[in-house]
Amino acid sequence: MAMAGGSAIALDKAEGPWASSAACSAQGPRPQNEDVHVMICNGLPEGPAPNIKAAGLPGLFDDLPELVSGPSLPAVEKPEDLRCDCLFAVFDGHGGAAAARACAERIPTEIREELDASGRDSPEARRSAVQGTYLALDRHLRIKLGFAARECGTTCVFAYAWKDEEKPGKIGVLLANLGDSRALILKSTANGYEVAGETKDHTPSAPEEEKRIKAAGGKVETFPGSRVPVLRVDGFLGCSRALGDFRFKEDAALLPEQQKVSAVPEVYEFECESGDAIVLACDGVFDVLSSSKVAMLVTGASGSNGSTCEAAARSIVKAALADPRQQDNVTCVVARFT
Repeated sequence: MAMAGGSAIALDKAEGPWASSAACSAQGPRPQNEDVHVMICNGLPEGPAPNIKAAGLPGLFDDLPELVSGPSLPAVEKPEDLRCDCLFAVFDGHGGAAAARACAERIPTEIREELDASGRDSPEARRSAVQGTYLALDRHLRIKLGFAARECGTTCVFAYAWKDEEKPGKIGVLLANLGDSRALILKSTANGYEVAGETKDHTPSAPEEEKRIKAAGGKVETFPGSRVPVLRVDGFLGCSRALGDFRFKEDAALLPEQQKVSAVPEVYEFECESGDAIVLACDGVFDVLSSSKVAMLVTGASGSNGSTCEAAARSIVKAALADPRQQDNVTCVVARFT
């Protein structure tokens, strides 16, 4: 453990044949850390994610089965490159860590099955698989957490990477975001790392999000009696898309993407090369650091001793904790293609 801003920084690492990654997480000024992350660099497993890391207190639902699902799809023989595909994710829980943990455990199985079912040979098929993964995770929470999932939920930002067989040296990357976390694609240049792509934050104050919330019968307003001018869904939830939070998804006449809080992510696809990097982080990072500042921190870490990913993740978390505006947990995953 390292100390910064009065908070212990937990470190986690994962390595694979063509990618390395590291995650740092700190509680910040919150009573407990409800963030959870996933890093897989050796191909998606058949079961739950093998290295779930949650820094929060033991969850109320930890004694429930890890998987609640119907029969799995038939096994599909994958090309050699897909056996070493990569998955990185950050879940920022609220109302407890139970929803974040349940989704983190389930996401490798869901994305593997959805990709096998939809196919991987076109951007449209891959986008459909990712959207299906998020909807399946939302259903999973209804089953596993039951009534409790009305009051708890989680954002989810993730990156799935694979080697493109038809383009030697190229790496395909899918980014998806649901909520106010963010993912960055960083291109390696002669002068360091530059932001080549990023996901969009989903906040109630964003015009397209506010329009959907009001169309579903909701309001965008501050928490009753609060002196903090943060706009929330019905005055309570600070993000406008999330898994769980079923109190905001109760209109049976509306599709998932039409509810006050949507469970449908925005999906992006990029082409990367060796040396490029991905950063995933919760709003505890991006509420106080810009995307360009994060790229600068990764550039600065690339010349330091030890693992580039470890140094970069630690640098980002320390900078976010040191900001006087910090009011949240802080979690960051950095992955680099080798």
